[in-house]
Amino acid sequence: MKYHRLLLVLSILAIAAGLWIGYGAYVAPGEATEEQTVLTTSGEIEHRAVVSESNSLYPTDTVLENEPLYYTTIAPTVEGEFHSRYGSVQEGNATVTHELELVIRSVDGDETYWMTRSSLGSDTGQAIEPGEETTTAFEINMTEVQDRISEIESDLEDDPGESSVAVETTVTLEGVFDGEERTVTTTDQIPVQLTGGTYSLDDDELSGEQITEHETESATPVLTRAIGGPLLLLGGLVGTGGLVVFRPDEYGLSATERAWLAYRDDRAEFDAIIATLSPPEEAFDRPRTSVDSLAKLVQVGSNTDSTVVYDPTREVYVVVGEFLYVFEPPQKPDSTERGPESVRGSKSAETKSEHDKEPDQSEDQDVLALPAHDTDTHTETISDKNTNEA
Repeated sequence: MKYHRLLLVLSILAIAAGLWIGYGAYVAPGEATEEQTVLTTSGEIEHRAVVSESNSLYPTDTVLENEPLYYTTIAPTVEGEFHSRYGSVQEGNATVTHELELVIRSVDGDETYWMTRSSLGSDTGQAIEPGEETTTAFEINMTEVQDRISEIESDLEDDPGESSVAVETTVTLEGVFDGEERTVTTTDQIPVQLTGGTYSLDDDELSGEQITEHETESATPVLTRAIGGPLLLLGGLVGTGGLVVFRPDEYGLSATERAWLAYRDDRAEFDAIIATLSPPEEAFDRPRTSVDSLAKLVQVGSNTDSTVVYDPTREVYVVVGEFLYVFEPPQKPDSTERGPESVRGSKSAETKSEHDKEPDQSEDQDVLALPAHDTDTHTETISDKNTNEA
């Protein structure tokens, strides 16, 4: 089989790849970190001011709602509601507490020189469900705030800072979240801008709170790796097993056929250095040593500087030296016992050599050198032998 080794290597590589992919998919798939939001809180503010002073722009008692700017001279008091809600991955009630304070400070960059607080309102211990809203109302008279700032600055006489006003909201949430009892407190400030005769509330500062947890668990293997690994491993095992069991030299060849093919290949390879003749009888009186292949006999001839001879009479190959080295070619298999077409299509079968048939006596023209049994060397040719006999 021409590609037997290549296919065997590919099968082994498929086994290795299948084991590696399968190990990564099932034994050590790695870890995946999943982020889960356990709790969220959010808040917003609504505000309005009622026109209480006569003016040429708004009728008295006009309600101005969520305006970007209010006028202190005609609507000095702002009313508002602070709303909060929470979200949770777990159903169940939680207790919510609101604290609203008016904070007045003197600041210079990150420095705070003085600060005063006053309560604007609170709600304590309301039990609500996720998504349900809690509301706390408040009211601020901006004229009184300006008067309070002026009073403090007058008492201090020298204030290097700048006055700052804000509504501070504190939301405390107590409950069981993700199987754990927690108390979460969120504090935000809503700046109040006081500029001359106007004021405004900046409700964009409300940020709320978000609590997340990271859970680490085994990563789910990718479908291609989960299926591809076992398939590669199975295919590699089946392929390797099949190629090992059904080796090319066992595809219908008997031991006799394999021996015959090996002999024919050797004969074709060493045809040019093999002499065909019948050695004299005394050559066969030497100590005899059998050789199991023609290739080995050629090696003996090379080592002893002797000719390899094919004796058509005895149908053997010999090297005559101090010893007689003999190779008996295997019996040619019967044509009815031949193997599959791959045997008949082999190199030995395709090339019909002149040695495929047994050589005849007419080719005995080569020279055979025969060393004597003692230290003297005797050289005899076939032509001399024939003359003496005549």
